[in-house]
Amino acid sequence: MKFKKKKILFLLLFITVLATIIYATPKKTWADTRKQVQLLYCKTASKEGHIYAYGYVQTEGSNSKDSVIIHYQVANNEWKDVNAEYVGEKDGRYGLWYFEIDGGLDPMSGYSKASVDFKFAIKYINPSGETYWDNNFHSNYTLNVPETLNNPGLR
Repeated sequence: MKFKKKKILFLLLFITVLATIIYATPKKTWADTRKQVQLLYCKTASKEGHIYAYGYVQTEGSNSKDSVIIHYQVANNEWKDVNAEYVGEKDGRYGLWYFEIDGGLDPMSGYSKASVDFKFAIKYINPSGETYWDNNFHSNYTLNVPETLNNPGLR
């Protein structure tokens, strides 16, 4: 009987230690430098009566001949593509890209109560023709008006 109690106590102690290790490990709050492409930042803004989603993308390797394409959808309409613009080198190792998506008329202006959802994924093609995606772990990124995504991988 005493042996059985020790076994149960050991099992409970093991489960407690395992749960502590799993849940006490800090969550990542920085850019994952092992990915070939990833979203760094995204925000919505109103400009000249239109609503825009804009942000920055990081690519592994810094080459202005690379291609970064934002594959997006606004308010459940058809999917479209927009090219990101090469900004320059980041930390001597990464490419930094800027994108802007025109979401149409700003739903917050005037008396409109409509909302706009931006859904998007990021496609990166390096000079060798290899293609990589950042699609928020197969969920696509979703940005509602108004909203900001910082470290979007935490979402």
